Amino acid sequence: MAGSMVALLATTLEFLACGFFKVAAKRMEPLRGTRPIRVLSLAVRSPYWLVGMLLILAGIVLQFLSLTFIPLSSANPLYLTPLLVMLVMAVGYFHERLTRREWLSLGLLAIATLVIAVSVAHGEHAGKALPSYALFFAVVIPCVVIPLIVFSVGDLRQTGRHARPIAGIAYGASIGVLIGTGQLAAVGLFNAYQSGLRGTALLQEPYLWAMVLSAGFGLGQILIALQRCRMAIVITVNSVVGQTQLVVMATLLYGEGWPHDRLWSLVRAGGFALGIAAIFIFPRHEPDPEESGAHEMQPGPSRQASAARGPYA
Repeated sequence: MAGSMVALLATTLEFLACGFFKVAAKRMEPLRGTRPIRVLSLAVRSPYWLVGMLLILAGIVLQFLSLTFIPLSSANPLYLTPLLVMLVMAVGYFHERLTRREWLSLGLLAIATLVIAVSVAHGEHAGKALPSYALFFAVVIPCVVIPLIVFSVGDLRQTGRHARPIAGIAYGASIGVLIGTGQLAAVGLFNAYQSGLRGTALLQEPYLWAMVLSAGFGLGQILIALQRCRMAIVITVNSVVGQTQLVVMATLLYGEGWPHDRLWSLVRAGGFALGIAAIFIFPRHEPDPEESGAHEMQPGPSRQASAARGPYA
């Protein structure tokens, strides 16, 4: 019970941080993925971003603590449960509006989380193995490079003046891969610590540096995505992709428990498959406000700033 409460609190703090990041992003000049140093310089000068970072760091510490009580396979569905907190912020505070199709996707994600949670009781022990460096880098390097390419190509791509703004599915998926990779490295760091590594010996392992690099890029891209797209879409997709990647890759790298019983193994795989399918149901472009009224209600100046950001605004 203690581990479950800690895991819930950890992710709740991280979702609250996204609200501060959203406020910070809306107050910044247009951000670009091809200018990471500029993004960082603007971020560190924002008090809202700094508060968000404090919440993120507190959440990371609590996630480490939760893994001392429960295995990752048990913590994973708990990491997705506080999405409700984020949706309340998105709809209630930021006045974002969702279409019926988007609510359907969210409903399917809720069912997927429940299915995964049911299968947890039939999981195995927590994975404590440490992979070879070759296998670790074979997983981590593509998971960092590909999302950076997605953001860079998105900024360089030219579209027509009447092109519809994107909803942020690709951005959310890219961020999810980066954040999931950071969490994956954090699990490796935790396992290395549990194995007895301390001090400089622990710093010589690749896990800390992989965690800082991938999570750092992910947090920078969250600012860009939240400035251009609705938080409800970006953070939901980010969370589902990140947690799915975390569990699947942790099974590969660290021997994290997966049900040996065929039925419950299929149930858990089905839960992840349903979550990914729900992402594909999300519309790829923003709905036409004149037709559906489903858009983010923003004051005039924000609309003007959005227009200045070009086709991805």
